[in-house]
Amino acid sequence: MKRHANLFDAVVAWPNLLRAAKTARHGKTRRPVVERFEFCREWELLALQRELEAGTYAPGPFRTHRITRPKPRLISAAPYRDRVAHHAIMNVLAPVLDARFHPDSYACRAGKGTHAASRRLQQLMGRYPFALRADISQYFPSIDHAILTPISQMTFDFRHGMCAGTLGFPAFLPLSCRNDRGTQWVTAEMTPCVWISTARSSWSSTAR
Repeated sequence: MKRHANLFDAVVAWPNLLRAAKTARHGKTRRPVVERFEFCREWELLALQRELEAGTYAPGPFRTHRITRPKPRLISAAPYRDRVAHHAIMNVLAPVLDARFHPDSYACRAGKGTHAASRRLQQLMGRYPFALRADISQYFPSIDHAILTPISQMTFDFRHGMCAGTLGFPAFLPLSCRNDRGTQWVTAEMTPCVWISTARSSWSSTAR
């Protein structure tokens, strides 16, 4: 498995930070916190860049609230400034991670989504008589980062400035192995099997 190194310069590059700020504000331009950031965008990004380069950047506290639909769960929201940092990171890491994903993983991927997953599922319904809809309860809160971090380090070399803890990678580490080991286990143990993963649930269709 190839390890990707020397990505830090791409994360803190000025064009990448500008792109991250543009992505973060999409659909949120009327929110006061976004307006304040945008009013001093260049200064905010310069400060963020300096902190990342100096290794002094630290994520702020999350805001949490509970929702009841489609099911009861706790939602955690990072401060807006941290969301800009997250987008800067994912602009660089996402292409590497996406290449490792299972082709029938449809959540949070360019050119995928729930409609594409629905079309794919309808195609498979004609071939497989049974389908299992599954959802891992409290998946993200229950992830053991002591196990997940070494798995992520098999893909990324964090030694040059990109410290997983400093940059707040725990929020993104699940992406580095999503549809990798888990999907490999399902498809190996349930052969013949087709696995479709979406944001809310996973579908596994098997032949009898």
